[in-house]
Amino acid sequence: LKGPAAVLCAHGEAPNENGASTSADQVVSSCGFLRQKRDHWEVGSDHSGNDAPAAAVAAAAAMESAAKRRKVNENGDVAAQNGDETTVAAAVAETSEAETSDANAASSPESNGGDGGGSDGTKAEAVAVKVEASLCLVQVDIATVALADGVYTRSFEGNGAIIHHDPHGDGLGLVLVDRNTVPVASCDILISFAAYPHEATGRVEYLHPTHNFALVSYDAAALPAAAATAIRGSAQLRPMARISAITDATSSAGIPSADIPRFRAVNEEVIQLDIDFGYNFGGVLTTLEGKMLALWASYAKPVGAEVRDMVRGLPVAPILDARDEVLRWRAEGTQGVGSVKLLDAEFDTMMLAKAGAYGVPPEWIDRLMAADPVRRQALTVASTVAATGASRVLEGGDVVLTAGGQAVVSFRAIEEAAAALGHTAEASSGGHAAMVSGGAPEENAAVVGAIKPQAGVAAASSALALPMTVLRKGVVVDVMAELSTESCAGTGRLLHWAGCQLQTTHRPVVELGFRPTADDGRPLDVFISRWYHGSPAQRYGLYALNWVASVNGEPTPDLDTFVAVTRGLEDGSFVRLKLISLTARPKVLTVKLDLHYWPTWELRRTTDGTNEWERVLL
Repeated sequence: LKGPAAVLCAHGEAPNENGASTSADQVVSSCGFLRQKRDHWEVGSDHSGNDAPAAAVAAAAAMESAAKRRKVNENGDVAAQNGDETTVAAAVAETSEAETSDANAASSPESNGGDGGGSDGTKAEAVAVKVEASLCLVQVDIATVALADGVYTRSFEGNGAIIHHDPHGDGLGLVLVDRNTVPVASCDILISFAAYPHEATGRVEYLHPTHNFALVSYDAAALPAAAATAIRGSAQLRPMARISAITDATSSAGIPSADIPRFRAVNEEVIQLDIDFGYNFGGVLTTLEGKMLALWASYAKPVGAEVRDMVRGLPVAPILDARDEVLRWRAEGTQGVGSVKLLDAEFDTMMLAKAGAYGVPPEWIDRLMAADPVRRQALTVASTVAATGASRVLEGGDVVLTAGGQAVVSFRAIEEAAAALGHTAEASSGGHAAMVSGGAPEENAAVVGAIKPQAGVAAASSALALPMTVLRKGVVVDVMAELSTESCAGTGRLLHWAGCQLQTTHRPVVELGFRPTADDGRPLDVFISRWYHGSPAQRYGLYALNWVASVNGEPTPDLDTFVAVTRGLEDGSFVRLKLISLTARPKVLTVKLDLHYWPTWELRRTTDGTNEWERVLL
């Protein structure tokens, strides 16, 4: 097998479930860990042996009193006040017999730091054996006609972690994997388990729109009895141990936009280590007790015209939310309808030491400092998603002071404020959620409350508008930022017409900051994502990265309208299309149809909740 799985194990201080820094004792209380017991997985919630309900990863409330404070020096380095070194032991799975000797050498205590390293190496090896049963290899193949959302290749391979396995209950298994391995929903997935030499097919259950992870399901009830009980000792994935140190537990992933818009992690804090394991290593980051802290995830980072892999630790907090949501869907029988509430803005970080130069009042600096003494940073608005509520009330360069009435200095804090508002709106069944706006001296704040929505866009109810306080051009301003509801199912419909592939506008496109609208004000939602060689699309210049605004003069704001307008066109007929590019340039061209060799058809996900795909000739 290719692509080794990894288990990275930490002791000392590490980020808790909310991304904040905590001591090792606090991490033990905050994160669940895997262990094998008879025929199912259980999660240990603490050292006393009390077990939480069956699941592979769980998080409890963080302990506030036991945390050891860390301090940040002027260079931004993190150190524990008690002088303990924050270390991480990595247990990585090898993939070929040729590398076995190297793996054994790296596993030995002597190779892990000389004097005093043997003890940590032995512990790391023990954790590798413990967590091995939760690891798997995920292989993904995407058909040429299913390459949606700007995906740049057909085959992907990476490591996953089993976070739910219940063969005798709901029969469901869930695998956590990064979106550089499972980039889209329209793919074929094969899962190879480290605990037992068995393969199972998988289906995409959850694709987070902004975080770098996906959840893939498999039929746990259909596994052989030996595989269902997760027998160890697979010869396919061999664990080994290494020692490393956490150098930064709260850095930003900082993935830029690609020339061809595709998924990228936005507003994501990651964990960095002092050793570069390379992009061949993946898996989970854990404590030396085997308690999961983060997914050791691969990120696709565009560098010029190339795509390079970058590996970082993704904290478990959003992962746990997604797992619980999927299990809830299954229990309610509403599979595949999940969504998240998002504030459609991308943020940068700024050191508090520089906040004063931006005009942030001293009382606000003190409040942001009290919100998180470790990070000592503020958030600034870098950009907003086109045609959203955030784009109407937030401006580039705004310094974020509060969200939902609380001072915020991290991406996760804004995400939690948006999620809490969404939960409040659902609980009130469409009623108005009582939220406290602002939070600092009201005499310094101007209120932006009379912002009119764009034509054709309905005004947001106060239940879905997040109250925020920002500093704009030296003035503290209160705004109400409308949240959006983003699907976690991924693109579920691909229309093939005249040799080009049409789909709804995926999020990375509008993250660039522009989205055209139809004459009635509705955003255009017929986007060309691919074209095929030898087709009429290539012959007449119907290329990707354009919106189709009209066909023969008839507006086509969405795919249904496009299908209705083009359904009656005959083979060999000429069709005039109006296109709008990513840079807002309009273009009109004519295409001659060849319905014999290039018929119109759809690849779409079924609506019965099975997440199966079907080809429909139109």
